[in-house]
Amino acid sequence: MKERKSKAGETLALSVFNLAVPSYPNEVTLHPLLGGDKWIPFGSDNLFPQAIAAINRQSPVHRGILNNKVIYTSAWGFTFDEKNKALKKFLDNANNKNETLHKIIRRLIVDKYHSGNAYLEIVKGKGFLNIFHKDYTTARTGKDGNSILLHGDWAKVQTKQNELKRIPLYPVFEKIDGQERSIIHFKSYEPEFTHYGIPDWVSSMDAAGICYKTNKWNLSRLDNSFVSSGVLLVEGNMSVKEAKKLKADFKKEFIGEGKQGKLLFLIKQLGDGNKAAQSGYTSFSDVKDADWINLHKQGIQDLIIAHNWFRGLSGIAEPGQLGNSQQIRNEYQLALNTVITGEQEFFMEEIRKLLLNELKIDASSLQFINKPPLSLMDAIDIGTVLTKDEQREILGYEPLNTTAE
Repeated sequence: MKERKSKAGETLALSVFNLAVPSYPNEVTLHPLLGGDKWIPFGSDNLFPQAIAAINRQSPVHRGILNNKVIYTSAWGFTFDEKNKALKKFLDNANNKNETLHKIIRRLIVDKYHSGNAYLEIVKGKGFLNIFHKDYTTARTGKDGNSILLHGDWAKVQTKQNELKRIPLYPVFEKIDGQERSIIHFKSYEPEFTHYGIPDWVSSMDAAGICYKTNKWNLSRLDNSFVSSGVLLVEGNMSVKEAKKLKADFKKEFIGEGKQGKLLFLIKQLGDGNKAAQSGYTSFSDVKDADWINLHKQGIQDLIIAHNWFRGLSGIAEPGQLGNSQQIRNEYQLALNTVITGEQEFFMEEIRKLLLNELKIDASSLQFINKPPLSLMDAIDIGTVLTKDEQREILGYEPLNTTAE
């Protein structure tokens, strides 16, 4: 963050965005300068979750993959035993903010895919149970390993330690702010990591940075390129005023909008009277385009692989190709069996245990409703299942009174 002075003497903050990809995280178990006596830092500066959140907002390809994984995994809500009124009540109102269970789990899925960590706070009292999603960037594991510390700004935690809130890990409850509280930490397993999870795509942080920077390079190249498109040499006898007018007229007619298509415009006076005019144009070629394009393509491919995801389900198509319906259906079935249902059960297992232990609600019937992105209608021969009259009726035409085929 940099500061500058306005004309009135006021200090104006200017955000400087760091394009550097953060180093791979590690768990620092003892680091007094980072507050290691109270919490276990995540990353060398204890701000790896914040760095991950920034990366997730940079690359459109990376973010698109994350968004699609969340959409497919959070599915279309839940199916359950409709006779279980207590379960239905909790699904509709999982806390005192009237948030549905599906909305809360969706946020947990977002955090899990984004960072490898998700946090669910549990608040209980006489006759009630509320659950709340907690932003993963606000949480760190306590030094005891049995609690989670919450803080709104970990970059300034050293001067604001009084704002820390310690919550024990479930199933232990402690009375905090007048209510019994506990927290569940959902985390991806990773060897050498005991207290934190890391995102599945961690190995492609460089690829996410490449995709982001190639887009920034293209934008900069369009808007703020300092490389001239070429040199235009105009040779002739003219005054300074005439030369300026010629340059302005040419720029108005032939240079693109904004700063695009800039030319280095040179005007040279004629030599001796026997020499013919040598006006002409020389273009500059940029040989770096292919390298950037190939680098961007490689970054996309690396991201898809690291995410354990599929191109068709990410909305990524090759230039000149239309999406193949059967390919998308096949990819969805693969994703459903290899990624989606596993992640859904990862959360649902803990929710079922929580409801049974704390509210004595049997939630064994609770399941996600998964629907494929495309129906099978385009793969069905309508003539084999509908008569001509039935087809005409669907289209709004009068029947031909034909017999059933």
